[in-house]
Amino acid sequence: APAAIAREAEQLPTILQTLSDAGKLEVGGLDLQLAPTNVARLVRDTVSDMLHVTKARRVTVELDDPVVINVDPLRIRQVLVNLLSNAARFSPAEAPIEITSELSDASFELRVRDGGLGIPVERREQVFDKFAHFDHTAQGNGLGLYLSREIARAHGGDLFLAAGDASGCSLVLRLRRNYNR
Repeated sequence: APAAIAREAEQLPTILQTLSDAGKLEVGGLDLQLAPTNVARLVRDTVSDMLHVTKARRVTVELDDPVVINVDPLRIRQVLVNLLSNAARFSPAEAPIEITSELSDASFELRVRDGGLGIPVERREQVFDKFAHFDHTAQGNGLGLYLSREIARAHGGDLFLAAGDASGCSLVLRLRRNYNR
């Protein structure tokens, strides 16, 4: 039990930050500190830092590199942490997590795909609702994807579920390449 208490204590700052961010969205939005950021490096660093969450899962990263975009690196990292945490939480231990990107003149798309059961078609938009839960055994406060989508939209981008996966779930973070508030 002491180990479980220690793990819960480690998560407390993240939980408090999440609730604070949700409150900020209610009263007018998040403050962004935009800076030219190598998004591919940010993704790789975040994956490396998240090894304790992804545990023994194989995480493959295939990105266009280097891609420098004007973003708030802390907020985009927050989105990445959420997407990786969800992928690890909702897929079997042996299922890989795949991270890929697609670059166009206008946007950079980052796709995080897991090997879980996927999301029923009729519930796909609801995953972005505040306090959304689909699995009564799942941990979390139901704010992660809601906040992640709002962070993406604050950057002039979006976060959405990719259509057509036979199994698993693919979330796509789309960022505008030339974003300037």
